Amino acid sequence: QHKIDLALQKLEQLGNDITEQLSKYQSKIEVQIDKTLQHLKELEANLNTEVYDSQSGIKTQKAQTIQSLEKLETEAKTQLYDLQSDIQNRKDIILQNLDKLETTLAAQLSEVESDAQTEKDKILQQLAEISPTSIAEAALSEVLQNTQTLTEQLERLKSNHPKLFLNPDDYVNQGNTLFSQGQYQDAIASYDQVLDLQPNNPDIWYQRGMALWELQQYQDAIASYDKVIEIKPDDPDSWYQRGLALMELRRYEGAVVAFNKVVKFKPDHYKAWLNRGMTLRRLRRYEDAIASYDKALEIQPNYHQAWVDRGVALGMLQKHEEAFGSFDQAVQVQPDNTVAWLNRGMALDVLERYQEAVASFDKAIELNSDSHKAWNYRGSTLVKLEQNDQALESINRALEIQPEYAAGYYNKAIVYSSQGRVTLAVENLEQAIELNPRYREEASNDPDFEAISDDDRFWQLIGG
Repeated sequence: QHKIDLALQKLEQLGNDITEQLSKYQSKIEVQIDKTLQHLKELEANLNTEVYDSQSGIKTQKAQTIQSLEKLETEAKTQLYDLQSDIQNRKDIILQNLDKLETTLAAQLSEVESDAQTEKDKILQQLAEISPTSIAEAALSEVLQNTQTLTEQLERLKSNHPKLFLNPDDYVNQGNTLFSQGQYQDAIASYDQVLDLQPNNPDIWYQRGMALWELQQYQDAIASYDKVIEIKPDDPDSWYQRGLALMELRRYEGAVVAFNKVVKFKPDHYKAWLNRGMTLRRLRRYEDAIASYDKALEIQPNYHQAWVDRGVALGMLQKHEEAFGSFDQAVQVQPDNTVAWLNRGMALDVLERYQEAVASFDKAIELNSDSHKAWNYRGSTLVKLEQNDQALESINRALEIQPEYAAGYYNKAIVYSSQGRVTLAVENLEQAIELNPRYREEASNDPDFEAISDDDRFWQLIGG
């Protein structure tokens, strides 16, 4: 290829030389023509001044001039023809040389291709002799070395700029895992990392509130729920949890407001209706509480907790028959609910259906033998059935389970009073008053202590 390029360069140079020579010849001819024309003009001027000269002299001069021009033209044509012939000859020589050069290059190219194929075959043979294992080992070594270098660089970058490596999703998953494992404080730390990057993420604020709830840090939990509500004012779950936290803080009015928000945004939230009822009951708004329980039961007829709490509210309104009906419905919905059986027994006791009451307490104890309240109320009812020995056994069992149970000592004092055993009655009553001072006033008006009411020790005790 290089030789071809050189030949083309020479050909181009030859063309340039010929063009230059032609230009020179043309310039010479033009100069001679200009000189001749000038000479003619001079002759014409002379003729004009010498008009009187003979006509034959003028013709002679003109004939000579024309002859000179024809001769000059002939010489120029001859020179131009010679020059064209020379150029054609040189062109033919160059083309012959190019043909020879092409033939030579083709031969050389064929030889190069042959050598390349031979070298290729050698390389393929060498590759065939190399095992995949050795290739892999060589590549793996290089990869490991590069990986080590890159890891070190990343570690330095991570150490110097840790925030570049923060991934919110990683912290969310970590926080949720810690939450599920009961590691609430650590979960909060993970959620805080997310909130540093996503301060308006309502889901993380909610999860943070739930972790604080589990830690019983109710005020802080409310602050997190409030953040959710600030971002999503109509979020029923945050309003619900806020209401529960306010209940724990005994801020019942605020809790009612929160539960009102829940049922406004989600009218079929039966748990919100239940807790709204519980809050209203604690505010002693029993009728309103019952209305809330009824709403919960309208949505979820088998909601045993609503039946139980409804029964308690009815009992506070002295509607004991209706209360019993609610408790009875509760045990039908959930037969293994100790609290429902206990409250059912208490309602029957008030209705003076003592045998049925004892049967309910027995069922509660069957379900939970460590229910000190069930043992105590069973003993209290047995007293009314004048089964004092069995009553004492039940009450003593309650006190074994819960030694600091004031109601147990009070009922035990009643049993001893009915037996006329003043000393034991006063001792147990004194223990009850010590644990709960309200029993002092209650004993002073309790007809169950009539049998010992004439004893000075009794009056000294209740008189303070």
